[in-house]
Amino acid sequence: MFYSTDMDRRRRVRTQAQRRRHPSKIIIFTAFFVLLTIFFQDGTLQAAWDKDPAPAARSPASGAWTPYPLWRKVPQGRTRLQLHVVGMPGSILEVFSPAPGQDSRFTPFTVPLDNNGAMVQPGNQVGNYHWLAAHTETPAESTTLTTVHHFAIPGPSPAHLLQAHKSTLEVIPVPLPREYATYRAGERWSFLVRFAQQPLAAQTVTLYTPGQEKISFTTNSVGVAQITFPPFRDMPRTDSDKKHGQRRPSVPFQVVTTLMQDNRRFTTIFQHDYGPEPLANRSQLHGLIFLLVGMGGGLTLWQRHAPGGGLPSRQRQPHRQRDKQS
Repeated sequence: MFYSTDMDRRRRVRTQAQRRRHPSKIIIFTAFFVLLTIFFQDGTLQAAWDKDPAPAARSPASGAWTPYPLWRKVPQGRTRLQLHVVGMPGSILEVFSPAPGQDSRFTPFTVPLDNNGAMVQPGNQVGNYHWLAAHTETPAESTTLTTVHHFAIPGPSPAHLLQAHKSTLEVIPVPLPREYATYRAGERWSFLVRFAQQPLAAQTVTLYTPGQEKISFTTNSVGVAQITFPPFRDMPRTDSDKKHGQRRPSVPFQVVTTLMQDNRRFTTIFQHDYGPEPLANRSQLHGLIFLLVGMGGGLTLWQRHAPGGGLPSRQRQPHRQRDKQS
């Protein structure tokens, strides 16, 4: 009788210890449903099941979002850029390349356009940022379309290149994003507006994006406009994008300003790309849930590896000592 009772008690103690040594089923199911929630909120699974894409993904085709000429750029490796000018026939393409070393000079050179397109390579055998400008001139109007491109080979800082005189009316980013970085939604960036190398105060500049946003800003007393980028809305990927690969989503934007001077209309357009917010598709609530689940799993492992399997002190006594007490 005593032996049977003692064996039953030992068996119950051993069963309780084994239960404490294995993760709870509740934790496993909680982690599973948390992962499903995150996948659905970020669109990983929802996009695969939705036959009709979200309205934000059905952005207008390239060119419909701006009334001005625009660039189409397709990088071809580290040292080549396929460039096409849309809506600006008869334009002349100039490339402003930084000079080697610490020389503050720059070397502009003209690239012939074949059917409004050209293949651009770094000048002076140096990389980093290059300034690209397409011009059209008539007695009544002067239009300049500009952009920058980063060639992924060593080159000097673009500071001197940005400050140099490149056209009559200019929109200049001050500063540019660092190499391999980009403008992002929600960030505020500065753009300098100059006419004949003189800053323009109280000058209106307009930001155009593919999300049909048209936002106006005004320069301050030193000709600088503080522009905040609107929420990001992606555009459908073209076959060319898929072929050459775009690791991060980005869409083009334009900063445009116009000035009437001596019965002549000057228009300049600066175009580049911007991406989503740095913490897009990130949730603090999901991070907190993962933290709590991780703490629960850690507690379970601690109970498993604790001396005696995490049992009370009386149950951790050796079997012989418990038998003597019985």
